[in-house]
Amino acid sequence: MYVRVTSIYCDQAPGVHQAMDSLERVDRPAVEAARGNRGLMTVVDREAGVLVAASYWDEPGLASQASLTQARGAATEAAGGDMTTETFEVAAELRCAELPSSGVLRVFRARSADAPSDLPARVEWVIFPQLATLNDFCAAELRLAQDGRRPELVTMWSSAAAATAGAPEVWRLLSTSKELEARFDPAEEYAVIGPCTPAELGTPRS
Repeated sequence: MYVRVTSIYCDQAPGVHQAMDSLERVDRPAVEAARGNRGLMTVVDREAGVLVAASYWDEPGLASQASLTQARGAATEAAGGDMTTETFEVAAELRCAELPSSGVLRVFRARSADAPSDLPARVEWVIFPQLATLNDFCAAELRLAQDGRRPELVTMWSSAAAATAGAPEVWRLLSTSKELEARFDPAEEYAVIGPCTPAELGTPRS
Protein backbone atom coordinates (compact mmCIF):
# COMPACT_ATOMS: atom_id res chain seq x y z
CA MET A 1 0.00 0.00 0.00
CA TYR A 2 1.13 3.54 -0.76
CA VAL A 3 0.30 6.92 0.72
CA ARG A 4 0.35 10.22 -1.13
CA VAL A 5 1.02 13.04 1.32
CA THR A 6 -0.07 16.50 0.18
CA SER A 7 1.01 19.35 2.48
CA ILE A 8 -0.56 22.80 2.15
CA TYR A 9 1.23 25.73 3.79
CA CYS A 10 -0.99 28.68 4.69
CA ASP A 11 0.27 32.18 5.45
CA GLN A 12 -2.71 33.28 7.52
CA ALA A 13 -5.22 31.65 9.86
CA PRO A 14 -8.28 32.24 7.60
CA GLY A 15 -6.53 30.32 4.85
CA VAL A 16 -6.27 27.27 7.08
CA HIS A 17 -10.04 27.12 7.60
CA GLN A 18 -10.77 27.72 3.92
CA ALA A 19 -8.38 24.98 2.87
CA MET A 20 -9.82 22.59 5.48
CA ASP A 21 -13.27 23.18 4.07
CA SER A 22 -12.06 22.65 0.50
CA LEU A 23 -10.24 19.43 1.40
CA GLU A 24 -13.35 17.92 2.95
CA ARG A 25 -15.87 19.20 0.37
CA VAL A 26 -13.84 18.83 -2.84
CA ASP A 27 -10.78 16.66 -2.34
CA ARG A 28 -12.31 13.92 -0.18
CA PRO A 29 -15.17 12.97 -2.57
CA ALA A 30 -12.78 12.97 -5.54
CA VAL A 31 -10.21 10.81 -3.77
CA GLU A 32 -12.64 8.33 -2.25
CA ALA A 33 -14.38 7.80 -5.59
CA ALA A 34 -11.13 7.05 -7.42
CA ARG A 35 -10.12 3.56 -8.50
CA GLY A 36 -7.67 1.87 -6.15
CA ASN A 37 -8.16 4.32 -3.29
CA ARG A 38 -8.19 2.99 0.28
CA GLY A 39 -9.21 6.17 2.06
CA LEU A 40 -8.16 9.71 2.92
CA MET A 41 -6.94 11.16 6.21
CA THR A 42 -6.77 14.94 6.70
CA VAL A 43 -4.87 16.58 9.57
CA VAL A 44 -3.76 20.08 10.56
CA ASP A 45 -1.12 21.91 12.55
CA ARG A 46 -3.04 25.12 13.20
CA GLU A 47 -0.18 26.88 14.92
CA ALA A 48 2.16 26.34 11.96
CA GLY A 49 -0.61 26.82 9.39
CA VAL A 50 -0.03 23.42 7.73
CA LEU A 51 -2.67 21.04 6.43
CA VAL A 52 -1.89 17.51 5.31
CA ALA A 53 -4.03 15.20 3.19
CA ALA A 54 -2.79 11.59 3.21
CA SER A 55 -4.50 9.41 0.60
CA TYR A 56 -3.90 5.64 0.51
CA TRP A 57 -3.59 3.66 -2.73
CA ASP A 58 -3.02 0.20 -4.15
CA GLU A 59 -0.50 1.64 -6.61
CA PRO A 60 1.47 4.91 -6.35
CA GLY A 61 0.56 6.18 -9.83
CA LEU A 62 -3.17 6.21 -9.08
CA ALA A 63 -2.77 9.27 -6.85
CA SER A 64 -1.76 11.47 -9.81
CA GLN A 65 -5.04 11.43 -11.72
CA ALA A 66 -5.98 14.79 -13.20
CA SER A 67 -9.19 15.16 -11.19
CA LEU A 68 -7.28 14.64 -7.94
CA THR A 69 -4.60 17.15 -8.89
CA GLN A 70 -7.31 19.72 -9.60
CA ALA A 71 -8.96 19.05 -6.23
CA ARG A 72 -5.69 19.54 -4.37
CA GLY A 73 -5.03 22.69 -6.36
CA ALA A 74 -8.43 24.06 -5.34
CA ALA A 75 -7.60 23.56 -1.67
CA THR A 76 -4.23 25.24 -2.10
CA GLU A 77 -5.83 28.19 -3.89
CA ALA A 78 -8.40 28.51 -1.11
CA ALA A 79 -5.57 28.61 1.42
CA GLY A 80 -3.62 31.22 -0.49
CA GLY A 81 -0.54 29.12 0.18
CA ASP A 82 1.89 26.63 -1.30
CA MET A 83 1.66 22.87 -1.78
CA THR A 84 4.11 19.99 -1.77
CA THR A 85 3.47 16.31 -2.45
CA GLU A 86 5.38 13.17 -1.52
CA THR A 87 4.67 9.48 -2.09
CA PHE A 88 5.59 6.83 0.47
CA GLU A 89 5.27 3.09 0.71
CA VAL A 90 3.55 1.96 3.90
CA ALA A 91 6.17 -0.67 4.65
CA ALA A 92 4.80 -1.71 8.06
CA GLU A 93 1.57 -0.88 9.85
CA LEU A 94 -0.11 -1.56 13.17
CA ARG A 95 -3.82 -0.87 13.71
CA CYS A 96 -5.28 -1.34 17.18
CA ALA A 97 -8.30 0.98 17.20
CA GLU A 98 -10.20 3.33 14.96
CA LEU A 99 -8.71 6.82 14.84
CA PRO A 100 -11.43 9.26 16.01
CA SER A 101 -12.04 12.82 14.86
CA SER A 102 -10.43 13.96 18.12
CA GLY A 103 -7.27 12.06 17.25
CA VAL A 104 -3.69 13.27 17.00
CA LEU A 105 -0.77 12.19 14.82
CA ARG A 106 2.82 12.41 15.95
CA VAL A 107 5.52 12.00 13.31
CA PHE A 108 9.07 10.76 13.97
CA ARG A 109 11.79 10.93 11.30
CA ALA A 110 14.90 8.81 11.11
CA ARG A 111 18.10 10.76 11.69
CA SER A 112 19.77 9.19 8.67
CA ALA A 113 18.66 7.77 5.34
CA ASP A 114 21.05 4.87 5.93
CA ALA A 115 18.52 2.72 7.77
CA PRO A 116 18.86 -1.07 7.61
CA SER A 117 17.19 -2.68 4.62
CA ASP A 118 15.04 -4.81 6.93
CA LEU A 119 13.86 -1.83 8.99
CA PRO A 120 10.15 -2.71 8.48
CA ALA A 121 10.67 -6.13 10.02
CA ARG A 122 12.65 -4.63 12.89
CA VAL A 123 9.92 -2.08 13.61
CA GLU A 124 7.26 -4.81 13.56
CA TRP A 125 9.32 -6.97 15.92
CA VAL A 126 10.75 -4.37 18.32
CA ILE A 127 8.44 -1.32 18.34
CA PHE A 128 4.92 -2.37 17.40
CA PRO A 129 4.34 -4.86 20.25
CA GLN A 130 5.25 -2.15 22.77
CA LEU A 131 3.10 0.51 21.12
CA ALA A 132 0.11 -1.84 21.18
CA THR A 133 0.21 -1.89 25.00
CA LEU A 134 -0.08 1.90 25.43
CA ASN A 135 -3.36 3.45 26.54
CA ASP A 136 -5.46 5.09 23.82
CA PHE A 137 -2.97 4.22 21.10
CA CYS A 138 -4.72 3.73 17.75
CA ALA A 139 -2.24 2.97 14.98
CA ALA A 140 1.24 3.39 13.53
CA GLU A 141 2.77 3.38 10.06
CA LEU A 142 6.36 3.11 8.93
CA ARG A 143 6.57 5.10 5.70
CA LEU A 144 9.46 4.75 3.25
CA ALA A 145 9.92 7.47 0.63
CA GLN A 146 10.58 6.45 -2.96
CA ASP A 147 13.26 9.12 -3.36
CA GLY A 148 15.42 7.69 -0.58
CA ARG A 149 14.66 10.33 2.03
CA ARG A 150 14.59 9.43 5.70
CA PRO A 151 11.95 6.91 6.88
CA GLU A 152 9.05 8.24 8.93
CA LEU A 153 7.19 6.58 11.78
CA VAL A 154 3.68 8.01 12.15
CA THR A 155 1.95 7.27 15.46
CA MET A 156 -1.79 7.86 15.88
CA TRP A 157 -3.60 8.52 19.15
CA SER A 158 -7.19 8.98 20.31
CA SER A 159 -6.49 12.49 21.67
CA ALA A 160 -3.76 15.04 22.34
CA ALA A 161 -3.74 13.99 25.99
CA ALA A 162 -3.15 10.35 25.01
CA ALA A 163 -0.30 11.33 22.69
CA THR A 164 1.31 13.38 25.44
CA ALA A 165 0.94 10.60 28.00
CA GLY A 166 2.46 8.04 25.65
CA ALA A 167 5.29 10.27 24.47
CA PRO A 168 7.89 9.27 27.09
CA GLU A 169 7.54 5.56 26.32
CA VAL A 170 7.58 6.09 22.55
CA TRP A 171 10.68 8.24 22.86
CA ARG A 172 12.35 5.63 25.07
CA LEU A 173 11.67 2.92 22.51
CA LEU A 174 12.93 4.91 19.54
CA SER A 175 16.00 6.38 21.22
CA THR A 176 17.36 3.37 23.08
CA SER A 177 16.50 0.29 21.02
CA LYS A 178 19.72 -1.26 19.70
CA GLU A 179 17.82 -3.79 17.58
CA LEU A 180 16.44 -1.07 15.28
CA GLU A 181 19.87 0.12 14.17
CA ALA A 182 18.16 3.44 13.38
CA ARG A 183 17.32 6.46 15.50
CA PHE A 184 14.18 8.56 15.15
CA ASP A 185 13.63 12.15 16.26
CA PRO A 186 10.27 13.86 16.95
CA ALA A 187 9.08 15.97 14.03
CA GLU A 188 5.49 17.25 13.84
CA GLU A 189 2.16 16.85 15.63
CA TYR A 190 -1.16 17.18 13.81
CA ALA A 191 -4.80 17.23 14.88
CA VAL A 192 -7.17 15.06 12.87
CA ILE A 193 -9.76 16.79 10.68
CA GLY A 194 -11.14 13.75 8.90
CA PRO A 195 -9.92 10.29 9.96
CA CYS A 196 -9.41 7.31 7.69
CA THR A 197 -10.79 4.21 9.37
CA PRO A 198 -9.02 0.81 9.44
CA ALA A 199 -11.93 -0.62 7.46
CA GLU A 200 -11.25 1.82 4.64
CA LEU A 201 -7.55 1.05 4.67
CA GLY A 202 -8.21 -2.65 4.54
CA THR A 203 -10.67 -2.58 1.65
CA PRO A 204 -9.48 -1.23 -1.70
CA ARG A 205 -12.08 0.38 -3.94
CA SER A 206 -12.51 -1.08 -7.43
